[in-house]
Amino acid sequence: GLERIAAYEETLTREALARLSAIPGVRVLGAPARRLSIVSFTVGGQEPSQVAAALDEEGIAVRAGKLAAEPLLRALGAQEAIRASFMFYNTLAEVEQLAECVARIARRKG
Repeated sequence: GLERIAAYEETLTREALARLSAIPGVRVLGAPARRLSIVSFTVGGQEPSQVAAALDEEGIAVRAGKLAAEPLLRALGAQEAIRASFMFYNTLAEVEQLAECVARIARRKG
């Protein structure tokens, strides 16, 4: 049912938050009391579009840029960001793959 779907998406999002937040150079944007299954982040020294392209080469789909949220991004101290969204069809293995790829990208020099 819908409750199980919501709980699963929350699990995916919590795992992504934990893994991405632990990567040196990665900044997760925002800390709302209740988060949808979306995680926006930046990678220090890397352009969001370049990060998205590198993730795409690994088969990981994200959005990058202003994300139709310029005022919010500015309020969070960013001009652009990368956004990963999670749904019931995603897996914890995919969250792990995202984090591993972002960690590799973060270790590169801009």
